[in-house]
Amino acid sequence: MIWVALLVKYVAESAWCYVRVAPTPPRVRAAAALRYGLVRLLAGRGVTLLIQALPGATAVPELGMYAVLVLVRWPLWSIVAEILEPEPTTVATFLAGRSAADRRWRAGGVLVSCLCDLPALLGGAWTGALFV
Repeated sequence: MIWVALLVKYVAESAWCYVRVAPTPPRVRAAAALRYGLVRLLAGRGVTLLIQALPGATAVPELGMYAVLVLVRWPLWSIVAEILEPEPTTVATFLAGRSAADRRWRAGGVLVSCLCDLPALLGGAWTGALFV
């Protein structure tokens, strides 16, 4: 079942990246969105594995782990946002975004990621599959 969860998350996050990718021919834009969605998925999975490897992490209830993961999602979506931006990155733009529209896009990405994890949080078929 974890493969289904990963696929759903990849498709949802790639679709959200499609919203941000510069307008180009649809085929080029879709390919770029799939690449950025993969970057987001792999970065999130890597961070999740690191968090779960921390001593005592397995003793944290899923709701507690979910709260931690929500906080980690902003920097992960910031990575994707900064990759998409041709201008140089500063600490300020990484943490706070470049504009109100950029912050809304990052917040939307966090929401998309959270919605993908709801079945696991609610004890559905994906229980135990929480990941950033």
